[in-house]
Amino acid sequence: MTYLVPDTVAYTFGSELDPADQRVFLVTLPDGHPVVLTGSAAIIWSAAASGVVDVVATVAGDFELEPAAIQPDVEAFLADAVARGLLIVEEPDA
Repeated sequence: MTYLVPDTVAYTFGSELDPADQRVFLVTLPDGHPVVLTGSAAIIWSAAASGVVDVVATVAGDFELEPAAIQPDVEAFLADAVARGLLIVEEPDA
């Protein structure tokens, strides 16, 4: 499954200002509340936003873990991000 960042979400990576800052800053426009992702949440969202097809495998590789060990948590985070409008699921071409 592939995810996209909606046009209504503005974001920036903390590392753009400070290489040691691994946070992701997001806001839903025009009047959403700021969201700051840290740690694994920032890594999961960033992987999904980059358009990788298998977010679980990508994140598992980043943490040197077996995909099955993190799949439920990653999928729960992604579902929550979609529900909050921070990501959308890209529909496959028919």
